[in-house]
Amino acid sequence: MSWNRIPHQPRVVEILRRTLKNGRGSHAYLFCGPEGAGKLRAAIVLAQALNCLETPDDPCGRCLACTKLARSENPENVLHPDLVHLRAEREGGPIRVAQIREFIAGFAHAPLEARHRVVLIHDADRLNLDSQNTLLKTLEEPAQGLRTVFILLTARPHLLLDTIHSRVRVIPFDPVALETIERRLVEELGVDPAKARIAAALSGGGIARAEEIARGPLIEGRDIWLNAWTKGVHGAVEDFEAEVAGARGKLESVWRIELLQSWYRDVFLLALGGDERLVIHGDRLQALREEASRIGAVEAAKKVERLQALRETLEFNARGDIGLETILAQDTARR
Repeated sequence: MSWNRIPHQPRVVEILRRTLKNGRGSHAYLFCGPEGAGKLRAAIVLAQALNCLETPDDPCGRCLACTKLARSENPENVLHPDLVHLRAEREGGPIRVAQIREFIAGFAHAPLEARHRVVLIHDADRLNLDSQNTLLKTLEEPAQGLRTVFILLTARPHLLLDTIHSRVRVIPFDPVALETIERRLVEELGVDPAKARIAAALSGGGIARAEEIARGPLIEGRDIWLNAWTKGVHGAVEDFEAEVAGARGKLESVWRIELLQSWYRDVFLLALGGDERLVIHGDRLQALREEASRIGAVEAAKKVERLQALRETLEFNARGDIGLETILAQDTARR
């Protein structure tokens, strides 16, 4: 059965199966959880369950509808006319209100083939305020007879309006166990075990995110960035500023902030006398101990919170290629 295509999320599968079996399906869902936790795959399987030609609610995975939907998971290669992907026009950008209006205007007719048209909104937290309010009107008053189901996908549900939350069925996805992610990286992708451990720990419980970290150049630059940060904290501001200036765009800048969050999370753990085996940066244990002794748990917690605020500021800064140097330089100046 196609439900088996959703790995590591037995609770989600049970909720969706029970909901459909009891005839309590919703016109809108919010799938929220870490990147790579299986939200997109689950959305496709739900679309199959809603439209299977053989075994409704428990998709066969073999009929024409199930096959076409399974092959439409990639937004760049959609084969089913009633599966619609909506995402920001540019990576890291907002989903604009004009997109939503144009999008909704296209649903003035019933589905072409399926019992239910399924609309997937990727990174729904990218909906700006106007876009959310425009979408909200459709969620509040779904058009009768058009048989459209919305599935919003996000790793940051807190950025959506409370009124959006109240109009959808929220399905939380659990983080994948770090041991599972680490084992996959080592056994299936051939990642070095030391790198796999760090990538898994930094992934937030998302397999896709862990693969991105392990395969990309960012993990190779971890030591360089942490060294520059440590030097900056202790007064070598020129080294720090030179490394900050080398950040290539918003995504790398966000990654560096995430890396610092994980660093101060380790500092916080050690300052509280926690188990050293739980630290992410175990290969830098001595430096972590020294920092924990120097600033203590309260200050480490403040730094994690401040870095989270800086990350959110940078993520939604329209000019994300700038700003990190100023933001983090100010943060360093406070030390």
